[in-house]
Amino acid sequence: STREGGPASSIRIRRDGSDRLVQVLAFGPSEQRQPVLGAGGGRLLATWVEMENEELTFRSASLTAEGEPLSQRILSRGSSGALDMAWNGQEFLALHWDEERLLATRLTIDGEPVGQHPVVIGDCRDCSWPIPGVTVTWAGSRWAIAWAAGDRLRYATVSRLGTVLPPTDLMFATPIREHWFRFYEDVALSFDGKRLVIVW
Repeated sequence: STREGGPASSIRIRRDGSDRLVQVLAFGPSEQRQPVLGAGGGRLLATWVEMENEELTFRSASLTAEGEPLSQRILSRGSSGALDMAWNGQEFLALHWDEERLLATRLTIDGEPVGQHPVVIGDCRDCSWPIPGVTVTWAGSRWAIAWAAGDRLRYATVSRLGTVLPPTDLMFATPIREHWFRFYEDVALSFDGKRLVIVW
């Protein structure tokens, strides 16, 4: 991830920590930022946001398991950043945002959008700044999404077909000291096959 005309790049690292040849995913007089990398179906998929002349574009690049680029696409315009991604065995769900809304785009293994428009997950005006604390995982029958929103933790799900259930607040009885207040900045979510585990 680079600025001022540098490339968005990938590099494969061996298990012993040594590197391989750098692969350029995008190159131009622009700023590439907030890269996210997902694995599924024997492929890799990268998403990031590119800014040129104050215009933001949300992009994807499909890579082989060896890290070699296959294809690149513009997914949408106006997104402020890529956030997270999860594979469900057939498709990726890529999370991004536009400074007011948390958005999700279903992507094929080649990084091609499923459907014409992103789906809106929820309000993100209270999300942590400058990069919202958002996480997504496949939970067996649907994608589970959690995000930090000021003094709240929010939760929503997206079905395999892209239907969003309305977000709710996650309520935890975790006491704090008198005159203290709670503010959430980041969150992590994982599924072990039976249970969802959330850490914040």
